[in-house]
Amino acid sequence: MNQQQQIMPFAALIGQEKVKRALLMLGVNPRLNGALLRGEKGTAKSTAARALASLLPSIEVNQGCRFGCRSNRPGTWCAECQRRSERTVVERRPPFATLPLGITEDQLLGTIDLERVLQQGEQRFKPGLLARVNHGVLYVDEINLLDDHIVDLLLDSAAMGVNVVEREGISATHPADFLLVGTMNPEEGVLRPQLLDRFGLCVEVTASRDAAERAEVIDRCLSFERDPVGFTQAYAETDAALSEQIRKARELLPTVEVDPSWLTTVAELSLALGVDGLRADILMIKAAQTLAALDERTAIHTDDIEVAAEVVYAHRLRRRPFDDQAQGDESFRETVREVVGRREKKKEPHGQVQRSTGRSEPGVTRPGPSNNAAGATRSAQGESCPDAIGLPSLFRTDVWVEEHDDQPELATGDRPTDVGVVRETEQRTPAFGRGRRFRRTERPFRGHFLRATPSRGAMVDVAWADTVRAAAPYQTTRSDNGLAIQIHPSEVQRKVRVSAPGRLWLFVVDISGSMGGRQMKLAKEIAVRLLRNTYVQREEVAMIAFRERRAALLLAPGNQAERAGETLRGLTCGGTTPLEEGLRMATSVLRKQQSRHPNRPAALLLISDGDANVGSGRGHGGVVQGVHAVAASLAGQSALHRIFLDTTPDGKNDFAARQLADKLNADRLSLARFAPKAANRTGEITNWLLDRTLATGRIRV
Repeated sequence: MNQQQQIMPFAALIGQEKVKRALLMLGVNPRLNGALLRGEKGTAKSTAARALASLLPSIEVNQGCRFGCRSNRPGTWCAECQRRSERTVVERRPPFATLPLGITEDQLLGTIDLERVLQQGEQRFKPGLLARVNHGVLYVDEINLLDDHIVDLLLDSAAMGVNVVEREGISATHPADFLLVGTMNPEEGVLRPQLLDRFGLCVEVTASRDAAERAEVIDRCLSFERDPVGFTQAYAETDAALSEQIRKARELLPTVEVDPSWLTTVAELSLALGVDGLRADILMIKAAQTLAALDERTAIHTDDIEVAAEVVYAHRLRRRPFDDQAQGDESFRETVREVVGRREKKKEPHGQVQRSTGRSEPGVTRPGPSNNAAGATRSAQGESCPDAIGLPSLFRTDVWVEEHDDQPELATGDRPTDVGVVRETEQRTPAFGRGRRFRRTERPFRGHFLRATPSRGAMVDVAWADTVRAAAPYQTTRSDNGLAIQIHPSEVQRKVRVSAPGRLWLFVVDISGSMGGRQMKLAKEIAVRLLRNTYVQREEVAMIAFRERRAALLLAPGNQAERAGETLRGLTCGGTTPLEEGLRMATSVLRKQQSRHPNRPAALLLISDGDANVGSGRGHGGVVQGVHAVAASLAGQSALHRIFLDTTPDGKNDFAARQLADKLNADRLSLARFAPKAANRTGEITNWLLDRTLATGRIRV
């Protein structure tokens, strides 16, 4: 049974029309820069991606070309095809490849051909995965778990259609025109915003909520498992029709015209939605052209713009973390209809479109950041707008966090230690590199190739180019045994790869009624400054909040410092304090991360007054005993640095907070001592706390 028969037919997929439409668009127009399928586990994301390759029409390539150069595109031929005097054309299916999570730069881009060097003494380029998948489909499952530098290389090649290699004495360029399909589950972490923006299309995937439809999915899956060949043949005609539709659309795409008025409309839409940069504007036009070609039209219609907006803007909107999804989607659609409808109103009676003069016209509202869909644009810094962002019941506003701007300024000579900071030990770890607060660690087979070093007999991650250079001076004295070069074990060099340790910052925030004071504002300011540092250092962030009788994971671990800052600013306080539940959830998140990354450091930042008044009911003791039991389990984690920002108001007994700090074995910072005169000192406090994450010993205030 061949590989194609093992793949669920594209036409057999049920209830994922948006996913299928986005993949068809990508199949027609590779210049859409890839599609990201983001959503729940078990929603046929991987199945749809694999099925796409079976729909792509066959291609004609130059026989014997290591890069699969298309015979009808001489402008994209590699150097080897250009040098050939005679070429034979063969037809083949577009290749499909799955990118493994542990792939290295050598395996992805290509490297020196070691066999040719050793046997013939000839330096030659050995193609990597990007060469093998040229003019095909490259599928990346859980792309959010890939190293950032690998994702960067992937997206660069997908956008340019060319792979340029300059490494290990090799200089090579070859076509790498592939369709990039990535899938991810947001529960496993997120992509950095810069990388996310590079994907042209994005579809939020959810499972069907219709019982009959889910039953049909079960039936088809069981039928496919019983008889893959027969099941595939049953949908062969439908898949063939889709393949023909892609072929015709590819031919029609260059002829699709764009009315100049659509350019203005798309620009206005991006402004109304508060989208950064110009990439979305360009992709909107490309996506609309692709939809028109799929519908066998040579002009863009209003429906093309509205449909394209759903997949082009889906991952670029600045939604607040507490947005109600249904309400946010409806507001987004209303904004799209309003802006697109504005174009229709500008039409003259004869169908001509008026050119924009830049002047305000009567009855026409110019789009801008203020005319936004609910939750689509970023809110003012430091503002809490619960009515605008649709908070769920757990976080509805009962008590507003007080905001005070009347704090006196400090003298410039004051330091944090002047207001009561007492260090239990002065032993510190020095900074590593100028301006850095993190170590750069070696990771075998992962990270950037920094330099080569003697392997000391270990044939692991060998730097072959450097090994050959080390052995070259001794070749004249070694006997000839048929090899072009002989290498002694002492000359073998291994690669030293480095990367940031990827520390995880877990914010655990108490948003009960007792937190609505001046200290909470100061804690937010310090936390936001810490988040800025995590962004610079590319560290991951997760956030938990608790109130009433439960805790909620607001942000799963990921590179999302900016979103975490917006989340933190939007938190409001009210209700009881289920501190034990918050710490239990923190334990669960850290345990899961530890199982995936055993050597990964983490920092826990607890913002609370330590005064719990609601228990979980899981233990035999009282509320305080339950909190202390969970805190003690967190204290036993050696790779975890614990910071406790104590928000106990000045004048109130802080016995509960001091007890919690002892059980948690945490660095406790009492904000009551800072709040009266800390308006201009949050930066100093933050830097001091960051230094403590690299220091041994503990601090107390």
